[in-house]
Amino acid sequence: MTGRVPRSVAPATVEEAASMLASAAQAGTPMTFVGAGTSATHVWGEGSVIEMSSANVAEVIDWQSADLTITVGAGMRVGALESMLAARDQTSLLPVADPNRTVGGVVADGRSGYGRLKYGPTRDRVLEVTLATGYGRVVRGGGRLVKNVTGYDLPRLVTGSMGSLGFISSVCLKLWPTSRSRAVVTVADPVRAHADLFRPFAVIETERQSIVVLEGSEADIERQTESVGGARFEGDLPGPLPQPVVVSVRVPGGATPDAIAEVRGAGADGWIGQHGVGIVEAGWNRFDRDDLIRLRSGVAELGGIVVVDRADDTFVGVDRWGVGPQAPAVQKRFKNQFDPAGICNPGVLPGGL
Repeated sequence: MTGRVPRSVAPATVEEAASMLASAAQAGTPMTFVGAGTSATHVWGEGSVIEMSSANVAEVIDWQSADLTITVGAGMRVGALESMLAARDQTSLLPVADPNRTVGGVVADGRSGYGRLKYGPTRDRVLEVTLATGYGRVVRGGGRLVKNVTGYDLPRLVTGSMGSLGFISSVCLKLWPTSRSRAVVTVADPVRAHADLFRPFAVIETERQSIVVLEGSEADIERQTESVGGARFEGDLPGPLPQPVVVSVRVPGGATPDAIAEVRGAGADGWIGQHGVGIVEAGWNRFDRDDLIRLRSGVAELGGIVVVDRADDTFVGVDRWGVGPQAPAVQKRFKNQFDPAGICNPGVLPGGL
């Protein structure tokens, strides 16, 4: 980061955002896109002169409750969205551990909630995206019908793009009915529980305990709880880790127990491992570059990577990803097509794109 304080803008429409981006591209002015300001997207990278906020595009655009779809402005908070959907027994399944995250921020990061084990990742539920590109045009891809698969798959391309292609203005999401009943159950052996249960909502291991989230009828939940020797737990699901240094370990799903062993061996003060998914978030109160190098070496042997999500000043200049892009030519081509001037969140992708 450069140390300069960026100027903030908050367009009220996608057309206004496109006009601002066209001017920025002509001047070669870097832009950073900000939702709630809680993600790492605006921290890692080369810095910017202007921050573009989605705060003024946070409305409900279209809610087809019977079709299980909703279109919202990218600035809508996930917690507010879920509260609204719950009134009609529906859910977006977006990650709610931090309810202040915005829908656009979650899509840009490609983050998934704890229900990924049962329902799949967020990218499978993004049906349509409206984007103001880095060259100042408004593009829309996908469709608001769940079965609509025609055209260029812009939603999958934008999901996880870290804001490198443009400003996300609105998103159409596929919804799910909420389950009749849900229970959080503590278990002694999360690996066994994951193997024995049929499509649990989540199997989560932290430094304090291991829990399974079950859905279905009360009879189904009681039967499954008994089968894994669990006990009902009335607490909440794990929230964001509080430590100053937080990484995301990403490995094949079957290697989750080994990834948890790696972060434990590295002295993590807290962790949240999602069995069957292959994601372990880990936090440290004291963690330095050498510790990161050793952790990355061990995780690489599992076929995974370690991504730095949050860090203190000692990590300035550290490669957040630790690896280059898998297909650099392809990523560069897409980046050039949507952001030829390279002004959109420069440097946030692997390889510094």
